[in-house]
Amino acid sequence: RGKVAEHPSKGHPTFVSKPSAPERPQFTICVALDDPEAAGEKSVLLEPRFLVPYTAFEKKATKDLSQALASLCTASMLVAATDGGTCAAAARPVPAGYPCAAVPT
Repeated sequence: RGKVAEHPSKGHPTFVSKPSAPERPQFTICVALDDPEAAGEKSVLLEPRFLVPYTAFEKKATKDLSQALASLCTASMLVAATDGGTCAAAARPVPAGYPCAAVPT
């Protein structure tokens, strides 16, 4: 995570030329990182196409985790549907015939 910031020496926005195409500078944005120690860098230069608003990132991560949970419940439901068992994702017993997510809490 980080915030868009002015590059210390190049300003904002920045243009970076690659050695393979010096005549075509790339438009970049400087991002000051929230945890530079963990990243090993204070900031990074990114092309705008790689920037995502944090709320959009959170929404996608939540959706992905929900799908993973549903997948775990489906696997646990195979046990519960026949003779009862425990839904690993919900960490609670599941009576025979109940889908994992449908068990009341």
